[in-house]
Amino acid sequence: MGNDDVDYMDIDEVEFIHQVNQQIATIRANSNIGQPTDYHHYAESLNPMSHTMQAQARLDDLPFSHVAVLDTNFLISHLAYLRSLITQAEKYPGSLVLMVPWIVVVELDGLKLSNKKQMRANVPVGDVGDLARMAMRFLEQGLRSKRVALRGQKSTEIYDKRAKLAS
Repeated sequence: MGNDDVDYMDIDEVEFIHQVNQQIATIRANSNIGQPTDYHHYAESLNPMSHTMQAQARLDDLPFSHVAVLDTNFLISHLAYLRSLITQAEKYPGSLVLMVPWIVVVELDGLKLSNKKQMRANVPVGDVGDLARMAMRFLEQGLRSKRVALRGQKSTEIYDKRAKLAS
């Protein structure tokens, strides 16, 4: 199955969103955000540019009219819509950029092992783990191909509450 063969389906069932929220709360409670983890290495692997090249001006450094920050639930539940939205936004450069906070990547990584089955109108739509993996693939493909309308927070941009504030 090719990348374009994936059939994304939006999910807006209240119970599904509630279940994902509960799983995210568990991940956050057990999280070591701000602590050195393998997530930092994963984030750097998604960034094809070296730190020296990041200083150079790029097309995606242009200002955008609108910025939408995605959360985990929306990303899992509305992949079809997001795919279409990115395509439309790229027809009008500078109109919209979708931002993916680092915590969303961490939460998706935690959800990928879930085997809780999800139903929509009494029809199985997969499990949270499958949906999280689809969302991760969607993000990885978009970020690796440098889609102008999609940006991810870099591991170096994470707020570290242990860091000393400048006086």
